[in-house]
Amino acid sequence: MLNGVLTQRKASYVAAERALNHFRAIGDTLGIAEAQSWRGSALIFDPERSDEAGALLREALAQAQTLGLPKLKAGILGQLASWEGMNSNDIGATRARYSEAMALARSAGDERSAAVQAGNLAEDEFKTGDPETAVRLAGDMLETHRELKAPRHMAVALSNLAAYFVALERYDEARVRGREGLAVSRDAQAGVWTAFLLQHLAAVAALEPAGNSPADDTWRRAARLMGYVDKRLGELEVIREYTEQQEYDKMTLALREALGAGELARLMQEGVGWNEDQAYAEAMLV
Repeated sequence: MLNGVLTQRKASYVAAERALNHFRAIGDTLGIAEAQSWRGSALIFDPERSDEAGALLREALAQAQTLGLPKLKAGILGQLASWEGMNSNDIGATRARYSEAMALARSAGDERSAAVQAGNLAEDEFKTGDPETAVRLAGDMLETHRELKAPRHMAVALSNLAAYFVALERYDEARVRGREGLAVSRDAQAGVWTAFLLQHLAAVAALEPAGNSPADDTWRRAARLMGYVDKRLGELEVIREYTEQQEYDKMTLALREALGAGELARLMQEGVGWNEDQAYAEAMLV
């Protein structure tokens, strides 16, 4: 992660430490377990404290189990799955954690948490080569959050669905999900997901077979959108993880072959000068 993300995580860890000290002082066992999980989750992406993150999350999981708190346990299982996904090659164990977290949350009546875990599992399935299962899980996540009127979570699900459909070369479906997601994310002021959704629509323009020529506005639009997204992610201090990076690599290769490296760089630089309204208007033409 970039420095800005780690700084935010560090602030979360400090806040969790304060909360833990407070709950210990008043003997609040539930609060102690929750604070332990917050401490662990804040360290997941810090490579220098990864072992500590795992230990804290396992301790919090044991506390949640002892206290009989299925909702808390489900959340911690999901965090542990994220940690294991970064620190282990045991794909089966990671999937099992996410699946258990999803089932436990659902059995406890926590549909919001169950949907979040479904989205996490979808990402894992996509990363390991099963985009069809990823589509099904992300679709379940979307419908739950639509019912719960949770626009930020809807934006996440729509963004991931758009990416999965691009990977499956189902470009019409990617376009529909991308446009809907872009509108939702902008209304919710979900800046990171707005940027990723702009990228997914750019990917449709770059990769969809349409008989384009090097002078075609479709390829040129995709290149400019790439430039804008690069700039925006830099401003937000966010990096692309697997789903977005593999798509970006495909787009870059396709546009370099179609336009030439020099023209691609020039058009991307034009996109750097765009604002979000310009990028949105161009993406909605894809």
